[in-house]
Amino acid sequence: MNKKALIGFNIITLCLLIAIVLKEHYPQKIWHYFKKPSQKEQEKLSYWLNRDQLFKALPHDSNSIVFLGTSLTENFELNEIFHQCNYKNRGITSDVTEGILNRLDPIILDQPKKILIEAGINDLGKGVGETQMLSNYTAIIDRLQKECPKTELFIQSIFPVANTGQYPTYNNSANNAAILRANKALQALATAKGIIYIDLYPNFTANGEIKPEYVIEDGIHFNGAAYNLWAQLLAPYLQ
Repeated sequence: MNKKALIGFNIITLCLLIAIVLKEHYPQKIWHYFKKPSQKEQEKLSYWLNRDQLFKALPHDSNSIVFLGTSLTENFELNEIFHQCNYKNRGITSDVTEGILNRLDPIILDQPKKILIEAGINDLGKGVGETQMLSNYTAIIDRLQKECPKTELFIQSIFPVANTGQYPTYNNSANNAAILRANKALQALATAKGIIYIDLYPNFTANGEIKPEYVIEDGIHFNGAAYNLWAQLLAPYLQ
């Protein structure tokens, strides 16, 4: 192999190695550059950006209690259930831990009394992986502890889903098994960081999946009974 061919081969090999590393470690942020997003993905991104911009524009309140999470949190009618105007809903539909990590700025500006985090189900359902999810979660906690030193932090366990439903990547027994593993890792993370882990999972599960009386037809999202139970379980931590 001549010198030019050898250089060309080395460049191609290096590019392939870089692509593999990016896909492994930054699947949400980087890999999308290599493919055109679908219309559905574009709509979700637009929705995420609109919610994020709204949160940045809202008034700051150091007396607030922030609920940070996914669609499960977004659909949580906090003020009606708890009758507290200082409870802030910072849930975004379809959000993953990387998305939450990237939208902490307005929450940190608040310097809230408490932050309750509900996250991870979309990472697992979208194939981000348990290792990357935990890495993102750790980064979230590290930043909040560093920049909100007086804020009390809570990690909520990931909720189970139905083994069958409208979304096959979510609604399967393997995903429920991954949720169990992830919850053990999140509990260990909470212990290591000296924060509170709220184990909600056992109250919502039976036979390795979510109890049917707490989920709507899609097998993932909560009905009214589930939100009432969730509120009851959180009440002791909100005093």
